[in-house]
Amino acid sequence: MTEPADEAVRLDVHGAQRAGVAGATARATAAGAGFAEADADRVGAVVTRLCELVAGSDFDDPDRARFTLTVTESPAALVVAVADHGLPIALGGDRGHEIVATLAGDPAVDHVAVRSDGDGNAVTLTVRRDPTALTHLVDEVTPTDAAPELGEPRIERLRRDHLESLARCTWRVYGHTYVADFLYHPEATWAMVEAGRLHSVVAVDDDGEVVGHVAIELEHVTDPVGDFTLALTDPRYRGHHLLGRASDELAAIIAELGLRGSLAEAVTPHTITQRSRVDGGATETGVLVGFIPSSMTYRGFSEEVQGSSRQSAVLSYQPLGPAPARTVFLPEPYAEVMAERYEAMGLERPGGRRRAPAGATRLDVAVDRPRSLATLEVQRVGADAVDEIDRRRRALCAAGTEVVYVELPLEDPGTPDVAEGLRDRGFAYAGFVPELRDVDVLRLQYLDVEVDTGIIQLYSDDARRLLAFIEADRA
Repeated sequence: MTEPADEAVRLDVHGAQRAGVAGATARATAAGAGFAEADADRVGAVVTRLCELVAGSDFDDPDRARFTLTVTESPAALVVAVADHGLPIALGGDRGHEIVATLAGDPAVDHVAVRSDGDGNAVTLTVRRDPTALTHLVDEVTPTDAAPELGEPRIERLRRDHLESLARCTWRVYGHTYVADFLYHPEATWAMVEAGRLHSVVAVDDDGEVVGHVAIELEHVTDPVGDFTLALTDPRYRGHHLLGRASDELAAIIAELGLRGSLAEAVTPHTITQRSRVDGGATETGVLVGFIPSSMTYRGFSEEVQGSSRQSAVLSYQPLGPAPARTVFLPEPYAEVMAERYEAMGLERPGGRRRAPAGATRLDVAVDRPRSLATLEVQRVGADAVDEIDRRRRALCAAGTEVVYVELPLEDPGTPDVAEGLRDRGFAYAGFVPELRDVDVLRLQYLDVEVDTGIIQLYSDDARRLLAFIEADRA
């Protein structure tokens, strides 16, 4: 997910022979935005390659290709997009997804996605700035040991004057390894706040320093479900129950937003966020095994707790307001577990009669290279869905992606056949989220890497049962 930004360049590209011009334009934009020379060179090279791939893949005659390049800049990144003009439509098909697999292995690219809305198609990639350059926001002095004798911080809604302190708090918790790296860039964080996509609460000590944070993040400002995320507790304040206190204030924000529900992906090296969610009324629906890269470290925790493999997360959902009744089609291997979870949430979800999928599959692909993670969002389930999804998975794994998720719409009567077919291809249950993008979504997971599940710390018996269920499904 990328933060809002101002468009710096819009360029109509005519022919593959102009790819170098597009790349040079992007390189100059990066240099003007303050990227180091070597980083700007990498931006130019990857944009040249992107334009060559699009022209060569999406047009019968690459020299007659025509598409629009946009480059937008924000405090944390450059976002580059290449969009066609509605025709040809191959950019949303096989060859478009081959572009994603190619760029997903490029170390200059942090995020890459292909989106198709039926009228047009776009490939978007993000190149982040290096957060280690923010030396003025590094705090190498404050201890990382818990300090029970410290006073209780006050809870406040995030203000602009909190931002540099929030960046220091992020560093105290994770060093430079946090995957939500826009928090290291105060202006990038504030851009998300002003856009209505980030709603944050902070804990502030007597010196005015941020020592805790939690937020609701929206992928789009009109989304009915928010992501309970970015939960940070300064190592000195662990055990002070900051997250629970901050969550009370966040609940007021959620009520103001009128959300139907919130989801969370709670980390498992500790149970702080899990406890806050369960005690606050959320229902756990799954465990995302290997969700977090092994590169993300937690200051103040022992190596035994963190382990050396990818970390996992507990997926949960909490209804917050009236939700429409929906007919759902549950795969037989998961039906009992999911029905139990629906009942715990109090959601009305009668089952329907499944049928074989028909027609062509339509899906979007998003790759997060720093996390070595990809998500295939299925918009329409077709007869070719199992083969199409598995083909994407193979290409992504060949490019080095370690974890691939598939999101299937539970309102589609063809979803059970597809989910059960994907089990035979190595996918397993991960969890589900009601009302995500106005549809209940089943999430399946494929791991192309060994994950040490023995280091997972779980708060609830429900989560322990879900992990055992998933481990059996993966076996």
